[in-house]
Amino acid sequence: MIAPDDLPPTTSGASEWLREFLAGTNGRLMALKGPNASGILHEIAACSLLDPEPTLFICGDNRLDPSTLIRKARENGIHPSILLARLHLSRTFTIHQFSAVITRNLKKSLDRYGSRVVLVSGAIPLFCDNAVPERESLGILEESLLHLKSLANRGTLILLSLEAPGPSPDKRCQKLLSQILGRADWIWEHTAPQDAWVLRTPRESSPNPGETNKPLSQHPLSR
Repeated sequence: MIAPDDLPPTTSGASEWLREFLAGTNGRLMALKGPNASGILHEIAACSLLDPEPTLFICGDNRLDPSTLIRKARENGIHPSILLARLHLSRTFTIHQFSAVITRNLKKSLDRYGSRVVLVSGAIPLFCDNAVPERESLGILEESLLHLKSLANRGTLILLSLEAPGPSPDKRCQKLLSQILGRADWIWEHTAPQDAWVLRTPRESSPNPGETNKPLSQHPLSR
C-alpha cells in the first residue's frame, strides 16, 4: 500500500503508483507544487518510460534534462536510446506555442503514440512574461487548462510541475498559479515545516478530515 506522502519524491513509489493508474481507466489533471518540482517530474518521466509507456513531455522552460532518463535506463539495463525513443517532446518558447501544442496537437499526438501520460513543465515562467498583457495571458492559459481537463476526463494522466520564479512571485504569477491549481483535480504540494509532500484537493482543506492521509490504493485518484 502506498501512502501519498511517499509520492512523488521516491522513484519506486512513483513507479508503483503509475502502474496502478495505468491499470485503470480514469484520468487526472494533477499539479506538483514546490521546490524541485521539475526534478520530480523528470523522475516520474523515467518511471513512465520504463513501464514502458509512451510519454508526451511539453517543455515550456527549456529545462528537459535527459541525464536523469539516461541514468535510469542504465540502472535498469536498458540502452538509453531505447528509453528516449519512447519520449515525445514538444518545446514551447511562447504562450501561443504552448497553447497551440495543447489545443491543436495534443489529442492527435496521444492517439498517434497510444499514450496516456502527459508531463508539462515551465508553464508559470512562460505565462509570467510581461511582454504579453496579463489579460491575454490569463485567457490563453484558461483555454489550455480546459483542453487539458477534457483530455484528463477521457483517461489521460496529466502532470504539471509548478515552480514560481523567485522566492516572492508577483501578483501576476500568483494569479496564474491559482488559476492552474484551481483547475487541478489533485495537488501534490510541498509543506516546508514538515519538509514533506502532501496530496490534497484544490480546496485549502479536505472536506473529510484525514482524507488526504489515506493509503493511495484507497484514495479517489487511484480508482
